[in-house]
Amino acid sequence: MPEYIKSLHFGGYGGTLSDSSDTTHREGPAFDTINSLSIYYRSEDKCPCGIMVDFETGDPFVAGLQQDKPSKMVRLKPGVIIEKVIGQLDVTKGIYGVVSYLKFTFSGEKAPEPMEIGEALTSRPMVTLAAKLKPNGFYSSFSSHMDSISIWHQPE
Repeated sequence: MPEYIKSLHFGGYGGTLSDSSDTTHREGPAFDTINSLSIYYRSEDKCPCGIMVDFETGDPFVAGLQQDKPSKMVRLKPGVIIEKVIGQLDVTKGIYGVVSYLKFTFSGEKAPEPMEIGEALTSRPMVTLAAKLKPNGFYSSFSSHMDSISIWHQPE
């Protein structure tokens, strides 16, 4: 993955996970109460940008970001976009569970093979996964309830 992808944020339906006593997100291994994923990255022109991914379909769509962070469709390389993202939440670890698995599918002429990120891969220097649901409040309008998940790219 290119070095200008900096972090991932998971969003949820407003209020669904806002109460610390709410355990609805513990009912299954999938993101059944989390509806979107936003990806912050620095594009080749150094502009902070982002997209969101709908977990129900896996389809990406442009995120409405802050005024100083214009919205763009993320492209990992020219002509390559994130096509699908599949996520899984491990509720046996941490207070509210941690993200244990992500799978990215790319499209485009120079698209890489599908990339899986999970606990088995966290020893790789390019990947660090650490996310916990926030007990209350919003991170932003589209990245509520969770802290960030950072993907650190180790240039070859």
